[in-house]
Amino acid sequence: MHFRGKAAAVALGLTFTSIAAPTVSAESRQHNVKSIQEIARMPLAAQQKLLNPLRALAGAVDGTGKRRFASTYSNVYIDAPSNQVVVYVTDLKAGRGLLQEARRAGGDVRLARLERSSYSHAALDAAADQMMKASLRHQIPVDIYAAAVATDGSGVEATVADPASAQSALQQSFAAKGHSSLLNNASHVKITFEKGVPKKPATWSDARWNDKKPFIAGDVLSSVDGNFVHYCTAGMSIVSKGHDFLVTAGHCFRGPDRVQVYTGGGDKGQFDGNTTGANYVGDVVGQEPETDSEIIDSGDGNTSNSDEGDLNSYVPMTSSAYSHAGDLVCQDGAWSYFSGHGVPCGIKVVDDDIRWNLKYDDGETVTVRGVKGTKTDGGWAIHTGDSGGAVFSISGSNERQSRGIMSAEDSEGGPTVYWTETPDILSKWYAQLNPAT
Repeated sequence: MHFRGKAAAVALGLTFTSIAAPTVSAESRQHNVKSIQEIARMPLAAQQKLLNPLRALAGAVDGTGKRRFASTYSNVYIDAPSNQVVVYVTDLKAGRGLLQEARRAGGDVRLARLERSSYSHAALDAAADQMMKASLRHQIPVDIYAAAVATDGSGVEATVADPASAQSALQQSFAAKGHSSLLNNASHVKITFEKGVPKKPATWSDARWNDKKPFIAGDVLSSVDGNFVHYCTAGMSIVSKGHDFLVTAGHCFRGPDRVQVYTGGGDKGQFDGNTTGANYVGDVVGQEPETDSEIIDSGDGNTSNSDEGDLNSYVPMTSSAYSHAGDLVCQDGAWSYFSGHGVPCGIKVVDDDIRWNLKYDDGETVTVRGVKGTKTDGGWAIHTGDSGGAVFSISGSNERQSRGIMSAEDSEGGPTVYWTETPDILSKWYAQLNPAT
């Protein structure tokens, strides 16, 4: 969202604008000794040392801002090369009060830089929600693939097939009788269009081939549907009232009845539909469209753990957090792993509040909310089959922080990924992570 060129924009009267990266002050520019690409290539322990204080501050500011400064707080941006967190607010005086509260919550506010924004996060949230719902219900003549809250609080960024046509159509829609009330919030914020494609579920493989209990993130998951075998990836283990459930993407295993889920079968790494020797994992017992998540009942007592395997050994995911723009994460999808790409890291968060539409195989379309990231070197980040895989950050030498599960892609083997967030998933299922430490 920060490094795009010209795009069509609409507020009520339409103008053209470009979206720029957060400006860096002269004082902070002297610290800009590394690019984000250089940071992404650093050893993970060194990344952790640099990023963790920034992550802690961003989390403290974001949580406090949304709770107590909703009318003025816009967003945060982790400017890692400058060792700063940019805090966007509509009022700088209120922003200073926000930083005082964030300091009490444990954030090192010496790393913060206040910047003025146009809209509060709450206002942009409401506008993005309204636009997606109106598009899904065909109440406006624009097919919106995704709608993101701009990190700098400048408006809503909508992905469409033809920005120029969408600009004209939405302007006419807002001017039409009844549509201003239908899209009251959206008609009062700036909407910037960019050209894009519909988001595709990344639904085809999984990470470690034929695991046994306890199952972990990155394990291959499969189910038989008639003459077809579907593959996905395990994302995390959650526990509720002493019972273990394995989480994967909600679009992976759908059916009218409890779908039975297994590990991979046949030859290791061959996604050819051979189920010989596959281990039973459990039945799908619930699905939640907004977080594109579903839970598999893996049984009572240590049947699955919130671990993942980027070190080719069990590494516990001991905490969870929201992802903020500018941060770096990894993903543990199965197809990427078995196709020789290992565990892709160096994925930069570019939109930390975005909605996208997913179309299921049966034709149903749902709106999903989460995060968009892009590989800093422009290389491989995701492939069909990585769906449900764990998104995580490095929180310690032998600990990981759960950020979410993989949901969608723009292209196979491409640099852009979409995931839903762990705190939202845990909230939806009234559960906690279940790491083995």
